[in-house]
Amino acid sequence: MSLENGKVSVLELRRLLYELKDLRPDICIRLRFMGELWQQHYCFISGIGEKDLMLKEENSHLPVYVPELTAIVQFELSNAHKHYQPHFHYTVAAFFVTLDNQDPIISEKI
Repeated sequence: MSLENGKVSVLELRRLLYELKDLRPDICIRLRFMGELWQQHYCFISGIGEKDLMLKEENSHLPVYVPELTAIVQFELSNAHKHYQPHFHYTVAAFFVTLDNQDPIISEKI
């Protein structure tokens, strides 16, 4: 999936989170969840599971638990990292698979 239109897949988001945690722990992330407003504060990445995420608020150091990465609909970074720009609202594209005559069709749901 291309970043030209500001869309990333959940897999690309997970990869980015690992890179930030391992290579750039100085970069914070701010999230927006489905049906909610943006988080008020940027957060450091403390831990990444297969489907969940543990964050720590930048100023208060309070823990923030994200039980499902698929609940994230948008994110932004505090600083640039590779081809990701700071303060740009990236959209996380959700994918689903439907069966049509036994042939899987991968569709994008945005």
